[in-house]
Amino acid sequence: MLPSFRRLASEGSRLSLGALTMAAMSLSSPLLAHAQTPAPAPHQCPDYVSPDHREDARVLTLHGVSCFEAGDFERALHYYLRAYARSPGPLLRGAIGRSLHELGIYGPARQYYQDYLDSPAADTSGAQRIRERIEQLDATLAEDAAALEVRSSPPGARAHLVFESGEWFELGTTPVTARVREGRYEVALTREGYRTQRVRTRVHSNTQAVVEPTLVADAAAFDVSAASWRRGALWTLVASTPVAAAGTAMLILSAQDSEAARNADTLYEDSDEAEQRRAVLLERSDNLRTWGTAATVAGAAGMITGVVLYFSANRLASPGGEPGAESQAGVRVQPELGANYAGVRVRF
Repeated sequence: MLPSFRRLASEGSRLSLGALTMAAMSLSSPLLAHAQTPAPAPHQCPDYVSPDHREDARVLTLHGVSCFEAGDFERALHYYLRAYARSPGPLLRGAIGRSLHELGIYGPARQYYQDYLDSPAADTSGAQRIRERIEQLDATLAEDAAALEVRSSPPGARAHLVFESGEWFELGTTPVTARVREGRYEVALTREGYRTQRVRTRVHSNTQAVVEPTLVADAAAFDVSAASWRRGALWTLVASTPVAAAGTAMLILSAQDSEAARNADTLYEDSDEAEQRRAVLLERSDNLRTWGTAATVAGAAGMITGVVLYFSANRLASPGGEPGAESQAGVRVQPELGANYAGVRVRF
């Protein structure tokens, strides 16, 4: 069986690297060679693993081979990764790299290829095939690959690509950049203490696309981001400023009318006319003072609220700051919602 395996590799058989992986593992691992479950039928991609074999690396590898041969590279990657988690080996790294290569996830694919070559246990004929794959991949990377950069606020989140089948593949910890094929992608970010954030983007050949969502802490009462609160704070400031300015102007006019009412006797020779004019001025002054006071208070309150929300946006989305960081002094606004109330709590 061993000479036959080497002959298949050297002659460039139509079998995928995944099939070679399965054969090599059955030779090199006694535990895997004694698995009792037969391989799925060719060109059929199983979507179920029986409970008795979910921890069986050989069975998972066989499923990966079948999915790869059926052209379902996402499911093949899923099974290869599960098998590798249970029985790490250089050939499985090569199989993972091949699946990623077919999916257009070029950067990680090249890393898995290189990991295979760097392994002391790498098969000689298999290494030659991997070198050929790397040459093809390097040409693609130089010609038309795109760059997908994933950041997050706060950093340190785990970035994953979400495939159409729903499978996830981890790219690394933000900030991270991956070279990929041109197309549309969905990125999912996870971080302990924060809600999972999913973002869709499109990348083009020889360009770089950046996604940088703001993560929302589990402790936040509402599903809002720091950026959203900043925008709301700025709109509050913009809307409140003219209100406060109008209120101030009305108060100034009210003071002018009061002054004119006091000087009415000097402006009018007829005492009745002066008294009538004074009454009109005082009434208008009172109205202007009332409305001016209300507008000034409302505008000033809105401006203060906008300032507080703006400087509290990061604290709201990331209470406590980075792990291990000391708590900083400042204002913190926490929305609260109860059965009989709704509002915010302001802490200094």
